[in-house]
Amino acid sequence: MVDSLSLVGWKLDYVALNVILPVGISFYTFQTLSYTIDIYRRQLQPTQNYIDYLAYVSFFPQLVAGPIERAPHLLPQFLNSRQFNYELAVDGCRQILWGLAKKMLVADNLAAIVDSAFGQPSEYPGPQLVFATIAFAFQIYCDFSAYSDIAIGTARLFGFDLMRNFAYPYFSQSMAEFWRRWHISFSSWLRDYVYIPLGGSRVTSLRRIVNVMLTFLISGLWHGAAWNFVIWGGIHGGVVLAEKLWIPDQTLKATDTPCGEGLFPKLGILIRVLITFSLTCLSWIFFRAKTIQDAGFMVKKIFMDALRPAAYKSFGTIVADCPIGKWIVVVLACLVLIEWLQRRYAHPLVLKKLPQSIRWSAYTLLLWITLAYGTWSTGQFVYFQF
Repeated sequence: MVDSLSLVGWKLDYVALNVILPVGISFYTFQTLSYTIDIYRRQLQPTQNYIDYLAYVSFFPQLVAGPIERAPHLLPQFLNSRQFNYELAVDGCRQILWGLAKKMLVADNLAAIVDSAFGQPSEYPGPQLVFATIAFAFQIYCDFSAYSDIAIGTARLFGFDLMRNFAYPYFSQSMAEFWRRWHISFSSWLRDYVYIPLGGSRVTSLRRIVNVMLTFLISGLWHGAAWNFVIWGGIHGGVVLAEKLWIPDQTLKATDTPCGEGLFPKLGILIRVLITFSLTCLSWIFFRAKTIQDAGFMVKKIFMDALRPAAYKSFGTIVADCPIGKWIVVVLACLVLIEWLQRRYAHPLVLKKLPQSIRWSAYTLLLWITLAYGTWSTGQFVYFQF
C-alpha cells in the first residue's frame, strides 16, 4: 500500500494517522454499540429523532472518558422536559469539587513519583518500588474517578443523572467485588455484552472458566494491544476464578456499602481488603510498566529486597520527586480516612448532618488546599488515551 501511494506522490505518515485518532473513541463506540445491540435484541425502541440520538452519543460531560451510558437510562432524559433543580445543582458542585481535589491534589502530585519509578525501575530498591506501585494505584483511581465525578457533577448542573462509575473500589473484600466497584459502566458493559452472550455462568464449569478469562482478557486488550495489558486482565480473571473456589458466596455478595456500616472493620474483613488491594497493586505493575521485562524486573526486585535491611535505608527518598514532598503521605492517609468515613454516600462531600457553617468551612478549606497544593500540570486525564 505504501509503495502504491508513493507512485502518486503521497507519502504515508504513520505519525499523523496516530494523531488524528479521536480522543476517547472507545467510550462512545461502546455507547453506540450498546444502543445498536439493544435494538437488535428488541430490548429498546430506536429513537425517531436523529438529533436526540446524536445528543445521547456526544453528551459532552462524559464524552471522552465515561461513564459509558446506556440508551434506556440517558436517552429519555433528553426527551423529558427539565427545569433547574437547586438541590441537584448544589450536589453536582460538591462532586465537582471532590473530583478536582482528587485530580489536582492527589493524582497529579503522585504522577511525578510514578513516572520516575516506572521510568527507571533499576534505580530504586524494592521498598521504594512498592511505594511507587501503591502511588500508581491511587493515581489512576483518583485521576479516573475524578473525571467521572466532574462529569457526573457537571451533568447534574444541567438536570441530567449519569450512572455512578466508582464506589470506593479499594475497600473491596474480593476481586469480584472490586470489579463491581471499579469503572462500573465498563465492567457492567462487558458483563451484559460479552460475558452473558458467551453463556455466562449457565454453562459447564470448564466453559465458565473460559468465559471469565476471555472477558477479562478482552478488558485488557481494550486498554491497549500489548501483552502487559493481557497479563493485567489475566491476573484479574485468574483471581476471580480462584475466589469462586475458595471464598464463600456470601462474602462475594454485592452490598451498597463496602465493609458494612461500622466505623472499624472486623479483622477478617480487614485482611480480605488488604489481600485484594495487594493483588490489585500487583496487577497494576503490569498495567503501568513500559514493557513486560520492566514489570518482571520490578516484581522480582520487590520480592528479593523484601528481607534485605539495606533496601529500607533510603525509603523516603522516592517522595523527593513529588511537588509536595512527604506531605503526599498525609494527603493519601486523609483520602483513605475521608472515603472510609463517607463510604455509604455516592461521594464523600455529602455532609447533611453537619451545621451549615461547618459544611461551608470544609468546602472552602478543601478548595483552597487544592488551589494551593494541587499541581497545575497540562497533562491529560489518564483515560483520555483509551
